[in-house]
Amino acid sequence: MHRIRKAILPAAIAAAALLVLTGCGASRNASETAASSGSSADVSSDAASAAASDASGSAATASVSAETGFSADENIESYATTYADEESVVTVSSSGKGTLKVGVRPDVSSWSYYSPDNHQFYGMEVDLAKQIAGDLGYAKVNFKAVVPTTREQKLSSGEVDCIIACYSITAERQKLFDFTPAYYTAHLEVVVEKSTLFTQLSDLPGNNIGIISGTDTQDLLMQKMSSLNLLSKDDLKGTVFTQFDTYEEATNMLETDEIDALCVDSAIAQKYLKNAVDTITVMSDYVSDEPYGIASVKGSELSGRLAEEVTRLTKDGTIDSLITAWK
Repeated sequence: MHRIRKAILPAAIAAAALLVLTGCGASRNASETAASSGSSADVSSDAASAAASDASGSAATASVSAETGFSADENIESYATTYADEESVVTVSSSGKGTLKVGVRPDVSSWSYYSPDNHQFYGMEVDLAKQIAGDLGYAKVNFKAVVPTTREQKLSSGEVDCIIACYSITAERQKLFDFTPAYYTAHLEVVVEKSTLFTQLSDLPGNNIGIISGTDTQDLLMQKMSSLNLLSKDDLKGTVFTQFDTYEEATNMLETDEIDALCVDSAIAQKYLKNAVDTITVMSDYVSDEPYGIASVKGSELSGRLAEEVTRLTKDGTIDSLITAWK
């Protein structure tokens, strides 16, 4: 028997809707302007250990909880929307020139999140941005918060020079932006309450599945379930897709039985559900691979430099060190 639900999208609407990346956030003026300079500096043999040390220090001094990504007095239901337009500027090199404007998430613990206590961003992707900016010869990084419904608009408008924000590389997105090689590969997973006894995707038809607005999650999940002959766009088998603006809202709805399952990236799921291991679990089969890359304006001079830098930082172990430091 399905649980009582307070608010759902009609199945017919969900079937017809193809989620695309849209921009709806209000722009804010940058406090610094971007400037490109010279060729990339060589990464020294100590880069990986230095990056790990910096990340460990950042993790230790961050006033936001490393477990949840939120301050104790924050209402997590409104966290992402409350801080969706925050920004901060940090110096990365005393000898550099110009400022790199980077879009990062304000709400993904360990990856990129915003602390309202000291108005700074923290996380693996934040430290990666600092490393890259310094290596490319910039003096400062202007971090600007982006969320799924605003990231495309902020990059297209020039409000940010690039996006480092748990942003997966897809064929559709590559038509719009340039991407670096992947710096991390997550998986699109389905999380459920243990009480449902759901263990695999074949348990999902006929249930209410939560997804995040502004992502391609619904499309990917539909493709996967269709390939398994579990449903089709013409016959959803009673399945309902409910859209949420934030991960916080979605996980809260899962925990209060408003939805039966939630489909999100593994990097995000593991962090948000870390404190609910006794009641929440991840299905054994995942939907798809989600390679995270840095997005920049198509055809820009910056694109090639970013790609070279990510390749270099991957080879010398710096990126692995940053990921380990923020686990």
